[in-house]
Amino acid sequence: MKADALTGALAEARTHNDMALVLAPQLAAVMLTQAHILQSCGDNAAAEACFHKTLALDPNAGDAHNNLAIFYMMEKGDIEKAYYHSKCSYALDEEETCGILLLTWLTKLGNTQETISAAALVLSRSKRRIAIGPYDFDAIHLIAYASFLLGDIEEAKHWTFIASAYQSDDETFIYNIACLHSRLGSADASLLMLERALAAGGPATNIDYIRSVDPDLAQVRKDPRFDPLIARYAAQIEGA
Repeated sequence: MKADALTGALAEARTHNDMALVLAPQLAAVMLTQAHILQSCGDNAAAEACFHKTLALDPNAGDAHNNLAIFYMMEKGDIEKAYYHSKCSYALDEEETCGILLLTWLTKLGNTQETISAAALVLSRSKRRIAIGPYDFDAIHLIAYASFLLGDIEEAKHWTFIASAYQSDDETFIYNIACLHSRLGSADASLLMLERALAAGGPATNIDYIRSVDPDLAQVRKDPRFDPLIARYAAQIEGA
């Protein structure tokens, strides 16, 4: 029933946005909305084209860059293009996801010098954000991650444990902190945060990826408590 309602809502949204495109074909916001609708409908090729059309209309559309970065990595495995669009996105928007993706793609590319430069930029911007808003937990996460990539392990641990103290209900944020604890060798903290993420409904990824693929969990996956934890929440997440 829910799936039918969602399908109907998407069809209605597309109908209305098609009309908006006829009336305002040069409006980047309308083209961006069309891209999101097409992506939600599973028409990735058409969505990709609309994201590019959005950028042609408005080169400063950071959301279009960010979505293309995710698309090229997840759908096509093209890290170079994913990195390019993440770099453009982070230049326009200091939002946490943009910074995380930028550093993630660079790490996968193995470009050490570029990773160091980007991590230093993310660290500097995030510390400026913390100076303005001490409870900016997204900025705290970025400081921890950037410090880790810069080799400052004690600083990374310090900020990761601060991030863990936030009572966020954002399962993706919680999951990212679990991953960082794992990479830092803090198994107890990683498992605690992972359980919080799973109890909140799980991050925007499938349980099999968490169970056996995500390289950020490689260390904690060796812990005998890991498999029972995943098994306890697998049915709940897969049936959601």
